[in-house]
Amino acid sequence: CRLEHVSPTSKEGRELTRRVKALLAEHGPRWAKPLADLGLVRKWEFRRGFLDRIEMSATKFAEHSTRLFAAAPTVRAARFPDASNEVGFLAACENLGRLAEIDLGRMCSCGHCPIHNDLRALFASKHTGNLARLCVAGDRMELAGVRRLAASQGLANLRELDASENGWGWDGVAALAKAKHLSRLETLDLSVNEVWGRGAAELAKLTTLPALKHLRLRSDGLDAGAVEALISWPQFGRLESLDLAGNPIGAAGARALAALPATAALKRLDVRLRHGGFGRITEAAGRALKKRFGRGVKV
Repeated sequence: CRLEHVSPTSKEGRELTRRVKALLAEHGPRWAKPLADLGLVRKWEFRRGFLDRIEMSATKFAEHSTRLFAAAPTVRAARFPDASNEVGFLAACENLGRLAEIDLGRMCSCGHCPIHNDLRALFASKHTGNLARLCVAGDRMELAGVRRLAASQGLANLRELDASENGWGWDGVAALAKAKHLSRLETLDLSVNEVWGRGAAELAKLTTLPALKHLRLRSDGLDAGAVEALISWPQFGRLESLDLAGNPIGAAGARALAALPATAALKRLDVRLRHGGFGRITEAAGRALKKRFGRGVKV
């Protein structure tokens, strides 16, 4: 419990992590035995000494969730790998409402499954009201899917959404801007979604995410103009972390970020670019960022 409130990289955090590992090595197999004996779950993780996260088939969860929670009532998070053509069963399962986090990322590996139907079922489900975290990364979410997500009242309690690697484009961001039920969202990942400058401009129009604190836009083709559009966003001043790694924002974009007023909430910034050449940040601009953000910036 103490580890929940300290940095895991601090001296105390490292010592607590060592003790946790020792406790789980000694007691974990016995604590997990009722769950393991079911033969349904592939993996499980503990948090604060309790079974917390599982990995299993979405279909098996839908069929056996009552038994699962009888054996491990503290489970609150689940990853459902390769869940294409299974989410309809999951979405109809009443016990889905006992989960606070689900990971449905990369549901299809063959590239041919109609996973848009899975997403439609999920966003229309009556049992997602307790979800605080949702991952639908790499699920080929087309524009219609974004619109369904934006309109889903069942996702009103989301605090974190990972919708990266879906190729949304600027029109997908524009559709998200119309969301009326994501007012509690604090963390949003739109990386690798081909946002580009026009998408950044659409993002800057967002007025429906008042709680947003953490934004990831990795490898989205953003340049200096896109950075300036983001900075003009009225809600930008509330952001505490911004991940722009892999974007060619160049020296101009870096200088714009370095010029943010001290009143801005932004404390952590990632602007690393793997390749040189176009869009790289000059040494002078990098120094300006380090002067402004200190250890909070990665250049």
